[in-house]
Amino acid sequence: ASTDKMTADNYHIQGIVQSDAAWLNPAHEDNYYIAAAILPWNGEVAASDYVLRKSVDGRPFDWWPVFYYAFDQMQFHHDPVAAANWLRFGAKRATDVNDRLMLENIAARWYERGYDTNTAILVVEAMAKNAREGGFRRYLQMRVERLKTLRALEVAAAAYVARFQKPLLTLDELVKNGLI
Repeated sequence: ASTDKMTADNYHIQGIVQSDAAWLNPAHEDNYYIAAAILPWNGEVAASDYVLRKSVDGRPFDWWPVFYYAFDQMQFHHDPVAAANWLRFGAKRATDVNDRLMLENIAARWYERGYDTNTAILVVEAMAKNAREGGFRRYLQMRVERLKTLRALEVAAAAYVARFQKPLLTLDELVKNGLI
């Protein structure tokens, strides 16, 4: 089977077929693979969302459909906070500690994209506080420090613009004017 010669109408029909298959058998993994790999990239985002949500519900033992659904939220709906929330949900399903940490790591990064810096600091700090002792907690704490540094740069840049009434062009201007 190949998608090389498929048209938009073919993808629409494929979306209907996959949605029907998901309704009949939401646990079938081939269905969610098609929903993740083919449908959204060819304009059938709603069908992909439907199939992936059915797979999330039909495969409570599997984190992969959750990951793909989260990816769609990020890539096609441009909603990093929803995507990160889904990743954290999927992390609870992961039985392998490395898979769980990978999903939590991506979630932390997507939260940083979806929230203003102050809120991102609070969210990632909460994740660090709730993480097990060890390397991943230290990693999240390091990300919090990075976010705090970013916030300090944002404050300094805003102070520069307020003081000089012109946009900041380089970091050197912050240093020269004693703002960092």
